[in-house]
Order: sequence, then structure tokens, then C-alpha cells
Amino acid sequence: MTAFSFAYNPFVVLPVSLRATTREVEEAFQRRLGARPQDEAALSRARRLLLEADGRLVWEMAWLLDVGPRDAVSLLGAMAGGDQKALLDALGGQPPLSKANVAADAAGRLKSMAFMRPLLDAHKVLSAGVLTGLINEIHAAIPMAQVSVRQVDAALQAITGLHAGAALDAISAQADPAAAMASIAEGPDAAAASGFVEALKAQFARRYPAPTEAAEGALEPAAAPIRVGALADVDSGDHGVHWGEGEAGAAAAATAFMDAQLIFSAHDRFDTWGNARRVRRVLYVMGGALAAAVLMILVFAKGPPDRDDANAVDPPVNYVTGTPPPLQTAGRHHKPECIHVSGATYCTNG
Repeated sequence: MTAFSFAYNPFVVLPVSLRATTREVEEAFQRRLGARPQDEAALSRARRLLLEADGRLVWEMAWLLDVGPRDAVSLLGAMAGGDQKALLDALGGQPPLSKANVAADAAGRLKSMAFMRPLLDAHKVLSAGVLTGLINEIHAAIPMAQVSVRQVDAALQAITGLHAGAALDAISAQADPAAAMASIAEGPDAAAASGFVEALKAQFARRYPAPTEAAEGALEPAAAPIRVGALADVDSGDHGVHWGEGEAGAAAAATAFMDAQLIFSAHDRFDTWGNARRVRRVLYVMGGALAAAVLMILVFAKGPPDRDDANAVDPPVNYVTGTPPPLQTAGRHHKPECIHVSGATYCTNG
């Protein structure tokens, strides 16, 4: 099975946001085609997959689905930078699906065993139920058809197989692939990430068949890889997108990640992706703060006091006894106010 790679993810190829509408996908396709006409086949495939509900689901899950825009930009920056330690640091604390996807891509691209730990940690806690809720929030905003837990679970199994392929590429690049494989398959986390480990074992057995079984022809045919329709051309190698090896490949990958950064940065304030719940909480807090501010203004702002008696007057300010003096200033608009108490008259000075 082909290894997991962001190189053939249509959200990277075009690139577009996870919430891209049909019109936005078409516009991105035309822009990219104008800039890279030599990639027409890959661009057409990407457009087709994003406009088909079944195909789009798989690639939504194979991208940065469960992180917000700011974290996505940080992850993409670390990937574009090519610094392995910086990328490992950026993976710390990330949600499981994006952590697994980034770790698998880096493991296959950099041929590094350092990404096995975050890959295993992510697969220990991946949940189809949680992912279904996130995906349906995104689909409701586009809008697109809602998906079931069963659909998401099938797509997750297919992506797990791709993750195993990327891990196997890293294992195969080691001086002793068997020892590298044993460190994963027999490690303390193997049981907790059993789905991923079993997929890795099956692919390892196909690439490195046991010598005695191979000699006798007794090796049982491996089960066919789990495939979702959108992954069929990935298995056949017909996706047509390759970043290449060495410096040229690293530069191509960095360019793709920086392009994706621009898309995610543009949605930093308004696109919630799979974090609608978090954004709603922020909006509730902001709404409460605004209401409190308005209340403070209403309570403390100066204005005419409430009056129960229409004939009541304000407390005297600077009253004198005697007949009210005439107005001294032509610009005044109000006569002096007077009250009569026990035969005496008290008036303001105006």
C-alpha cells in the first residue's frame, strides 16, 4: 500500500480550506491550473475528490481536521521549515488525528523513526465517534451531507493503512529493519494502538517475507488492503503528485506547506473548522462581557434622575433667600428654580 503523504491530498494540491464550497474549489482549480498547467491531471483529480462527498470525507480526515487555524499554521510552519526537532515539539499536545497525519507524513518523508512515538500515541486515542461530530459540524457550514460513524470508521481504517505504509518506509530506511519493527510491535504501546500495529505488521510481512516460507512457497497471500473509493488511485500510484527526493523534494514540500499556511491564515478569524464548540464558548464570553459593559454604562452614566412625582424638584444647589434675581445672561435657556417654604422663597442663582 502506498505510504501516507500530504503530497497527494487534494486540500494541499489545490490548496483550499476544509470548508471550501463548490465555487471555491472550482476557483482554486482554475487558479492553480493557470499557474501549473503541467499538473492538470493531478489538479483535476483533486477537484473531483473534493466535489464528491465520499472522496472528500477521506481527505478531510487525512488533513488537519481537528486543530484550529492557529495551530494548523504552526504545524505547517514547522513542516515547511524542515527542522525535525521543531516539528516534534510542535506535535506535542495536538489532537490525535492531526498528530497522526503529520507524524506519518514526516516519518515517510524524512525516513525517521523519531515520529513513531507521536504516531503510536495518536492511534491509541483516535475515536471515530469524536471525528464524526467534528466532520458534521464542518459539513453543516459548507453545507454538505452529514456522515455516519460507520463511514468515518471505514475511512479511518483506510488512513491507518496509509500511516502504516509511511511508518514502514521509515523502518525500511534503518540499518536493521527487523529490530526497528520489533521496537514498535513489541513495545509497551503496541496493544493500545493495536489497529495501527496490526496494519504495520501485515505490510512488514509482505515487504520482508520469512525466508523459509518464501523458499517453500508456503507464505499465505496477504489480505487485500482496506480501501475506500477515494484511495483506490493512491494504492495504484496514479495520484500523479510527487515531491521528489533530496533538496528538490524538500523545497517542493516546503512550498506546498507554505501555500497551505496562506489558506489557513486567511481563515484565522472566521473559519472555525472542527473547533466550532470552542469558538461558540469564546463568543458566549464576549457576549457576556459586552452585556456587562452596557449595563455599567446604563448604571453609571449621567442623566436625569428617575422621578416618581412629576412636580418634584432637584435638591437646591446654591439657594438664596428673597425675590428671584433677574436673568443675567442672555444665553441662558432656563429660568431660576424656586421653592416656597414657611413664607420664604428659595431660588437658584440661575
